[in-house]
Amino acid sequence: MQWKIRQFVFCEDKQHLLGENEPIQLEPRQAEVLAYFCRNPEKLISRDELVENVWQGQAVTDNAVNRIIAKLRKSLGDTAKQSDFIVTLPRKGYRFVVPVSTIESPLIETNTEQEDGSEAIINYKLMLIVFAVLLAITAISTLYSLQPNKVDSYQFQSVKALTRDKGEEFLPSVSPDGNYLIYSDYKHQRLDLYLKDIHSGESRLISDQLGNAGNGDWSRAGDQFVYLYNTEESCELRVITFDLTNSMQIKDKQTVHQCPQGSFGNFAFTHDGRSIIYSETDKPSGSYQIYVKNLDSGKTRRLNQPPIFLAGHYAFDLHPTENKLLLATPDKTQQLAFYILDMDTDSLDYRFNLEGYTCCPLWNHDGSKIIMTGALPSFSIIEMDLDGENLETIYSSSHRVYKLKRIPNSQSFVYSGGINNSDIQFTDFGDQSVKNIISSTVADYKPTVSNNELFLAYISQKSGSGQIWVHDIESGTDRKLTQFEDNHQYFDLKWSPNDQKILALTINSLKLIDFISGQETRLNLDLQQIRGISWVDDNRVAFSLKQNEQWQVFHYDLVNKRLIKTENSKNYAYYSSTPNEAGSNIPLELENEQFYFNDVKLNLRLDSTIDHNRRFYFQFKGVHLYYIQEFLPEIAKASDQNPTYRLVDFNVKTQKSAVLTPLNRGAQFSLAENGVYFVKTVGRNADIFKVDFVSR
Repeated sequence: MQWKIRQFVFCEDKQHLLGENEPIQLEPRQAEVLAYFCRNPEKLISRDELVENVWQGQAVTDNAVNRIIAKLRKSLGDTAKQSDFIVTLPRKGYRFVVPVSTIESPLIETNTEQEDGSEAIINYKLMLIVFAVLLAITAISTLYSLQPNKVDSYQFQSVKALTRDKGEEFLPSVSPDGNYLIYSDYKHQRLDLYLKDIHSGESRLISDQLGNAGNGDWSRAGDQFVYLYNTEESCELRVITFDLTNSMQIKDKQTVHQCPQGSFGNFAFTHDGRSIIYSETDKPSGSYQIYVKNLDSGKTRRLNQPPIFLAGHYAFDLHPTENKLLLATPDKTQQLAFYILDMDTDSLDYRFNLEGYTCCPLWNHDGSKIIMTGALPSFSIIEMDLDGENLETIYSSSHRVYKLKRIPNSQSFVYSGGINNSDIQFTDFGDQSVKNIISSTVADYKPTVSNNELFLAYISQKSGSGQIWVHDIESGTDRKLTQFEDNHQYFDLKWSPNDQKILALTINSLKLIDFISGQETRLNLDLQQIRGISWVDDNRVAFSLKQNEQWQVFHYDLVNKRLIKTENSKNYAYYSSTPNEAGSNIPLELENEQFYFNDVKLNLRLDSTIDHNRRFYFQFKGVHLYYIQEFLPEIAKASDQNPTYRLVDFNVKTQKSAVLTPLNRGAQFSLAENGVYFVKTVGRNADIFKVDFVSR
């Protein structure tokens, strides 16, 4: 939809204002507020009405609403004191006082969010449970092409928030009769399990307040619920039995399976309720396999399943009426392969694969189509045939869509919907002052400062999809560099030594971005997992590929467009941004978490050197290795306080270290000469939503 607003043309789909000068790119929430105003001109709109229709009932602060209104006024050239567009009526609400009219638009463009899965709206420990799929499956985004609608497809009807509490609610599951919701609520640094009467709104705690509880499934009779209960020492599958005649009172709780500690799988009752299907791994960060356990006999059977790659077979979905599982699992090319497993015959039927993959596909309500979220992290729900054809977006939202789950006996789904707002800040090493560099109402992340320290590249969702932006450090201005349309996630960015190119790491490929034009070129590599990127010189890049079950360092010649296997015997090599006398960057080598520099073994070991998005956990500039270290853990534990973390500078020549500044665990950072750029989470929220569809 396009709207004429005085001197502006507002394109709702592209989320920009076109005036006399260059188009003004609005943030997604600004565009939603403006679209609501355009649909309700001259009407008094209360703050509650605005929150209900734009924030979809999520718990938001007055400051959050005020901030969006202020940003929208600035984009329109409006002011609160002399309002030509948005008038504020104290204690009543807002009125959009300018006449508007619609403009016919022949084209509709749809983009899917591309945020780094590691920047979830929860902390590191909670990630292990709520986003186990991100760690177990490794977040991969998919190339989607919208196809024409088909008969009997779903059509969006409505969406409603089922929880509106402040904080974060995850992992929803609705009872077969549609009356009750079980979900996990993040409080007190853990996940607690709650039961909510959807009609009365009453909720109560149903899990023990010692460990993390959630990610479960109702029995088809609606009298039992199986869920994961995990502590630092144990992993259990527990079943709650309810008294259906007495307002869902609990009759019994029991542990039905002891899973390996650190396993965070997926779970479902079989149709007869006598067995449980589950996925588990024998060790943390291991590969998942799928099993069935008979609750009467206690016997366990491993199901037939595809070859295991990466984290294996975490995700599955039981057919609504038949004993069949829908599997979506990574293959050797890092693509998502779809299978249907007949549990009665143990036969496996390969259907299709996609370049890349997304989280947790489901059958639709009659088993005729596949429903799943868009490319991780998703802001949409998509639908496709069982052969992968006729893919289309059937629902889009301004918040992220997590853990989609089918509601039995209806045409509805539930999911956890959340907003993650992260800014990029800068800490000066001298006076330790902190200032905001990039601040918006969406996620800004992955800061990467150029070698001449004149520019900061980063990824932002300000334009409605994840794109690379460039910040001019001296002038403070920003420009969008890329126009990505492939919905890939971009896990790492590295400037070339001459700052003319940016190397971008996706899930299974590498792209070269021209700093001036933004033109992107995909390197001629087979689709595969790539780890630890850096620049050797202006014409060569380095990274690691897996060869014969070992990680091996490779170079790619950008001039001759060819892959070169190096003689480096170590697993990884990080080339310094400071060239040596021969003009090449100096490699810091790694093998089994051990560092080497000029073949000298360094007196330094880190718990992790590569994160689950294949980036180095540290940075290397000149002869300085920078990493985040935990300080005083024993003192913190004894005093019942959380440990603190510091950015540390380790000189690889002298092997001496110095503490620079406080920095949160796992924070993305980029070093400058006099300070550090880093990502700071400034707001997060998640509620449970029910989305309804009708057949068409």
